[in-house]
Amino acid sequence: MPVHVVGDGECISSIAFAYGFAPGTIWNDAANSGLRELRGDPNILAPGDEVAIPERTPKVVPAPAGARYTFRRKGVPAVLRLQLFRGDKPRAWERYSIDIDGVILSGETDQDGVLTLRLPPDAQAGELLIGDDRFRARILFGRLNPIDTVAGVRARLTNLGFPCGFGSDPIDDLLRGQLERFQERFGLPVTREADDATRAKLVALHDKKGDLPPPPSTGSA
Repeated sequence: MPVHVVGDGECISSIAFAYGFAPGTIWNDAANSGLRELRGDPNILAPGDEVAIPERTPKVVPAPAGARYTFRRKGVPAVLRLQLFRGDKPRAWERYSIDIDGVILSGETDQDGVLTLRLPPDAQAGELLIGDDRFRARILFGRLNPIDTVAGVRARLTNLGFPCGFGSDPIDDLLRGQLERFQERFGLPVTREADDATRAKLVALHDKKGDLPPPPSTGSA
């Protein structure tokens, strides 16, 4: 069985598209059980992860001779769901446009500030413009690393408003400072480290839909 080594910016959707499979066919293959257990999410892989590619199974379609037939490959669009905030408040019912590799799409967020749209599995990047404040953001698809990597911690902190850059550079004073700010903001023990509690909170806030909790009270009764 061939093995694909994950590169930067790849996820199961883009890998499956490149090999001509639906994402679930690869992700749910028994040969990838270890990867599923390790990562948990087909959209969050790390460069260097190994993905087993199943053998193709030919499909036979009986058809009388002498006639003309059209066969259409099933589409396998990926789905982007992105929750957006202005400060601590969701950007509910805000109009947006997004340029995805030169194709402009537009729509409106829902009551939770969630943007949902379909995009090609091999899409690379998007330029988002949203709201009456015309907030702009550049989105790189498939580049969120797992939370147990430095790159994964940096990306989630930066996306949540604690900018510390991107990439897998070693932990530095900037990252430690933003970890401290994050821990103080969300009532965690201040260790200035990406400890288990901090990683769990980053995943809960970044990878899942929900409200941002209010800052912990510092006043006295």
